[in-house]
Amino acid sequence: MVANKLTGKKGVIFTAKYVNAFEKMQNFITGGKKLNNGVPFSELVKSVEFVADGLKVNEASRILMYHKLYKSLEQPTEFLPGYELNGSKGLQSATSLLKEFGFGINTVLFNEKMRKNGYLDRRVRKSSRGNFKHYNSLTDKGLKFGENAISPHNQRETQPLYYKDSFQKLMDEMDHGIYHE
Repeated sequence: MVANKLTGKKGVIFTAKYVNAFEKMQNFITGGKKLNNGVPFSELVKSVEFVADGLKVNEASRILMYHKLYKSLEQPTEFLPGYELNGSKGLQSATSLLKEFGFGINTVLFNEKMRKNGYLDRRVRKSSRGNFKHYNSLTDKGLKFGENAISPHNQRETQPLYYKDSFQKLMDEMDHGIYHE
């Protein structure tokens, strides 16, 4: 009840629901039950963790991935926290921050500079038609200045979002401010 910051009757009811849902999910996972496709649930959860780690997605996107997995298997999700991608850290796209700060470059040039300086990786995935699609993902160096969110256009891609309060520092580190108007 202390962790969920609710008090009184509402706090007791929420905590009871949370504990029940969590215990139900824990029993399902530890029970080693297999799903229709024969894959144990614990292995599916590990696969989400593997993909989330590989994409270096932020916590909000990781939770979204768990929500989607659990919902697809008709499992309870009440125990999972609800995060917003644009939480209290002021995350924004490079396009909006470049415009807001008045930098005289477009996003394509910004991304090229980010890759050249080791802040951004260009990744590749196969499309449904067998072609290859490219997308960007922040490196460990880049994660100081933002987070990788699941792309709203395709769940198999990341979309870098940047912290507004450190965007100027990123530009200064990368180019010594030469693009600021």
